[in-house]
Amino acid sequence: MPVDANRAAGLIRRVRRVLLYAAPAFLLAHVFAAAQGADTLRLGEADAVARATASAPALARGEAALRRARAGHTKAGTILPAPAELEYSTTSDAPFEARGDGGWELSLTQEFEIGGQRSLRRAAADADIGRAEQERLGAIAELRLETRTAFARLIEAEDRLALADTMLLLATAMEDAAERLYAAGERSELDRNTVRIDRAQTASRRLMAEADRLQAQAELKRLIGAPPATAIVTIRGGELDAAAMDSVSRRVREALAPSTAGDDAPFAARPDLLALRSDSARAAAELALGGRRWVPNLRLGALLRGDRVSFVEGDISPADAGPSPISRISSSDKSFGVRVGLSLPIPIAGLYDLGSGDIERAEADLAGVAAERLVLRSAAFAELSAVAARLRASADAVRLYRDDVEPLARRNRELLERGYREGELAAVQVITQKQQLAQAMETSIAAEREYREACATFDRILGR
Repeated sequence: MPVDANRAAGLIRRVRRVLLYAAPAFLLAHVFAAAQGADTLRLGEADAVARATASAPALARGEAALRRARAGHTKAGTILPAPAELEYSTTSDAPFEARGDGGWELSLTQEFEIGGQRSLRRAAADADIGRAEQERLGAIAELRLETRTAFARLIEAEDRLALADTMLLLATAMEDAAERLYAAGERSELDRNTVRIDRAQTASRRLMAEADRLQAQAELKRLIGAPPATAIVTIRGGELDAAAMDSVSRRVREALAPSTAGDDAPFAARPDLLALRSDSARAAAELALGGRRWVPNLRLGALLRGDRVSFVEGDISPADAGPSPISRISSSDKSFGVRVGLSLPIPIAGLYDLGSGDIERAEADLAGVAAERLVLRSAAFAELSAVAARLRASADAVRLYRDDVEPLARRNRELLERGYREGELAAVQVITQKQQLAQAMETSIAAEREYREACATFDRILGR
């Protein structure tokens, strides 16, 4: 085929390619304009965490549990175990005694606790409040970790998309050069087709990178409660600066030093360990309450009683006769009596509940809390050691790629584009080097995401 014909065929192919990509570009432009018209949310990591912890359903559930625990504390704080009992009764002696008119009784009794049972119940209720509060803080810590992880993965997806755009530009430039060189007869059809296949594969990887970015945005929107139409623009912090990374390394060393010696001071702020402390306090209060069952409550009462008695002439003897005996006989007298008493139940083991079951259950709870604390401490030590290794490795990788690999990668990209354009390199050489370049950049992006996730995990382990 003559050179001019090849050039004409190349021009036709370029026109077809422009038409092929013009429609998608037009649609993308309209989508971008619509996104610009929608709400745009600029978020840093701290802003995302603040939004996620403001009104999450898991936190609402924790608040409800905390209100329930406070209601139990109010119930346990009553001064008397039961309300006072007021009883009124009347009696009639008419069916049994010909002369009886009956009487009435009014009694008031109140039960009193002894042995400090009220204070022990309040201590158990305080422990319930502490447990609910630590569970709420634990939910916040998990939500913070989840949000920071989602934010790190969104940054990774954005960086991978930017890398895919760069590789697509390089592949497009190579394709244009291949078309030109093929039209000029300086490249074979096999070489040109290889470049075109590589560009198609690069475009496909770019589409997948865009899908990953949208998926990462959707996950972060779910966590922060943003509407689906919201466009998120991430604000990068200085966590990858040299000073910030050195600060994290210092914090890791400070946390590892006491944990290596078996001291759990680094985990003093962990909500799950603090919740176990509340469980231990409640079990101790219940153990003491079970022992108080041997001391019965006292009941103090007062009784007011009145009797009506009728007299007849036969009830008065001559010695009782005095002035106007007729008036005494014809009248009836009312007498009052007052009685104050104290009742004390008699505890009999085996017949009544004297707290032996409560004591055994509380002792079992204390043993379970102690075992659970050992399990959590052991898991915390293991997690801290693992995340320390992740932090060191990812930090070293970030420094290595940022200081050494990325400058060389940028330079190689320029050399590859120029070398193929000027005919110094074959297509297979350029594609191989381009893939190696992309792999190096992807490794750098993954190391940065790994470092951000390790920092979030490190803070969660220490209860921050």
